[in-house]
Amino acid sequence: MRKFLSRLCFCVLLTSCNALVTYSDQLVDESTGRSSFVTKPASLGGIVGFIVGIPLDIVTLPVTYFIYISQKEEDEEGLDSLSTLLFPSFFLWRGGVVLIGAPADFLEFIFYRGWVKASSKKSLGIIENL
Repeated sequence: MRKFLSRLCFCVLLTSCNALVTYSDQLVDESTGRSSFVTKPASLGGIVGFIVGIPLDIVTLPVTYFIYISQKEEDEEGLDSLSTLLFPSFFLWRGGVVLIGAPADFLEFIFYRGWVKASSKKSLGIIENL
């Protein structure tokens, strides 16, 4: 079991951050065709992850503040201070969404969304470009 978890963690590390952020955004958005069976637990996982990350924010504040200051000197326009200073909370927020929402999304896809015809998806507004 330990070997499986280490391989799973390695595979997650190989994925792109942008893909994980996009997927976590889709898990909490009902307009993507996901039902409340997926979106509500995923949102709850995100809230719990963010709350767990707050003490880590306090502990890592000297490091994240130094990173924020060094980034501020280089680029004033595109800098978001909250995402830099609260990095542990944002990371655990996304992690909580994916950790709770992905299994529910998998089950919903296997038992529901995978079986719905494209014509009914279009009438539900899930597929816009058919």
